Amino acid sequence: MKSIHKTCFLIVTLTGMSVTHVLTQGTFQNLNFEAAQLVPIPGDPNGAVQFSAAFPGWTGYIGSQQAVTTVPNGVPIGPSQAFIAIMAPPDWVAHQGSYEVGFASENGLSVGIAQTGQVPTEAKSLQFLALYAPTVSLAGQVLSPIRLGNGPGATSLFGVDVSSFAGQTRELRFQPGLGIDYLDAITFSDQGIPEPSTFGLFTLGALLFASRARRP
Repeated sequence: MKSIHKTCFLIVTLTGMSVTHVLTQGTFQNLNFEAAQLVPIPGDPNGAVQFSAAFPGWTGYIGSQQAVTTVPNGVPIGPSQAFIAIMAPPDWVAHQGSYEVGFASENGLSVGIAQTGQVPTEAKSLQFLALYAPTVSLAGQVLSPIRLGNGPGATSLFGVDVSSFAGQTRELRFQPGLGIDYLDAITFSDQGIPEPSTFGLFTLGALLFASRARRP
């Protein structure tokens, strides 16, 4: 039994997902979306609320227009439409906290959420939960998300390398991945993102080691 426990620990260690030191948010705000306040728009037939109160610290964009309202859990029924929604139970996907983002682009109409802040000086990566792999950019530079593992609910844990931006004040922007995407629990970390090939080799080696360790 002890050898199995040691093997499991080795697997986690080799894949680089054992202990991640979560840093402060720098000067970024509300990266977990839990500061949402749902302030109704009087007379709105769809139950829309103020975007600025639902997403403190964030600015939403639909095409060239800045979003001023959002509909809680307002994912369109039928063909997807360009939208940004504040998601809450029972309709949230990440099952992390009480709020997350649901958003989608359609027919060339870009959608995104953004804010400007200082990246923590010790930050090496930015990690987040998402259904698919959203487009992430800092200072207009598109970063490539790497899937690090399973997240809660239907989500995956993704990470991007932000080491070259540490200590700098830059705009952070997320745009939805395939179809309707969901985003939550954005965190800066002092852990680097492994290269895809290295990550795969470590994982394979650890699993093979575990398989041999279980043999009598």
